[in-house]
Amino acid sequence: MTPGWGAPRAGYQLALAIALADDVGFDEIWETLVADGGETDLLMALGAQARLMARTAATGTGTPFEVPGEAWERIACADVRDFAQAAYTGGSARIPVNPCPNCLRMAAEMLAELQLAAMDAAGLPREWLAELIARTRARTPDRPHTTPPDAGRPSQPPAHSDH
Repeated sequence: MTPGWGAPRAGYQLALAIALADDVGFDEIWETLVADGGETDLLMALGAQARLMARTAATGTGTPFEVPGEAWERIACADVRDFAQAAYTGGSARIPVNPCPNCLRMAAEMLAELQLAAMDAAGLPREWLAELIARTRARTPDRPHTTPPDAGRPSQPPAHSDH
């Protein structure tokens, strides 16, 4: 599981790597997530990001952003496909118990591609992703893919006050 900004930031980084055709960068980010066990967190983050961009496109242009029907079929494993679709639609699906690593990666690539296509439809430049990543990285420069679990939280709970 990836704490804090880890999965959302990695989602934007993966989308940017795809936009730049940076296969090495994509692989590095993916391997870091796999080592941390954050693949399903990433899919949830990518789904939410793609959904937000699709809604932005629909709001900005007045035209709904449609996912091509065959797009989901690229993900061979039904449980990973259902999970990725739920991440995109905001629905609920069971986290795959023993997911196929290839299907998890395919789902991540597909959701990142949907995010980029929706950004294009919304008229947002892809440079926006680089700016967003730089802003979040500036907040936690020592951890490029994850944030410490206690980031932003007090070390001790505040004392109770009767005021």
